[in-house]
Amino acid sequence: MPAFEQAIRTCPGDIPVFLNLPEENVTLLAPRELWCGNADDARSKLVTVFPDEHVKVVVNN
Repeated sequence: MPAFEQAIRTCPGDIPVFLNLPEENVTLLAPRELWCGNADDARSKLVTVFPDEHVKVVVNN
């Protein structure tokens, strides 16, 4: 997933990033070096790689 890594590395930080792989019935936690610093910024970068409906931001307050 080089395109994913390239996109997410532009906004590093402390927010965990999860990858849902429905074809494999699994959700994975991305390595720490691929976590993001701003969820909205990360989302805007990821929709250039994945279809909009496949990118979700979940905020727990």
